[in-house]
Amino acid sequence: MMPNKRRIIVDNDGCDVFLCDGGSYEQFTALRFAGLAGTGATTVFYTPQSVGLNRFTHNTRVGTVITDGETVFERNIAPELIARGTDCFEYAIRFCREHKLEIFFGMRMNDTHDAGRHYDLNHNALKREHPECLLGTRENRPRHGAWTALNTYASRCGIWLFACWRRPAKTTIWMACTWIFSAIPCFSRAPPMANMPRGRRSRR
Repeated sequence: MMPNKRRIIVDNDGCDVFLCDGGSYEQFTALRFAGLAGTGATTVFYTPQSVGLNRFTHNTRVGTVITDGETVFERNIAPELIARGTDCFEYAIRFCREHKLEIFFGMRMNDTHDAGRHYDLNHNALKREHPECLLGTRENRPRHGAWTALNTYASRCGIWLFACWRRPAKTTIWMACTWIFSAIPCFSRAPPMANMPRGRRSRR
């Protein structure tokens, strides 16, 4: 049963897979889920990382899985869970079902976590092989936003990004056959208007 009103929405960015003590359901939920029981929280937004445009920690068929050695974190239980036939989103859904919480699949659009120190850009084949589609370089950064965002005003890059923005619909169709959840909220970290060529800013 879904709540009539979303009184408290808990937004979980999915770092559980890097920070929990182990790969069991109990160890995973102890970090960020167990404390929600009986608190009045009604809704969880769970984002299985969704970093660098197409990198995830759940068992995805429309992206790629973040593997060991790809982040600054010492632990990553995502590959272990997937090898056992489950994943972090399965755990999240199980907890929410047990405690009658609504759950949403969170998805970052044109994410730029790979501009910092936490994620290695070399693991993102799209960005590594097509640096011309990024807003800048580590040495030549854009005026606004992070340099690893895709430049939406470069023709080919805009098509790629639009395809990724359409992915939630395709993901929903696939995941609806795999999980039962509420919806996919999407958000973007890249400010495309701020980096638009000056002559095009006035166009509607």
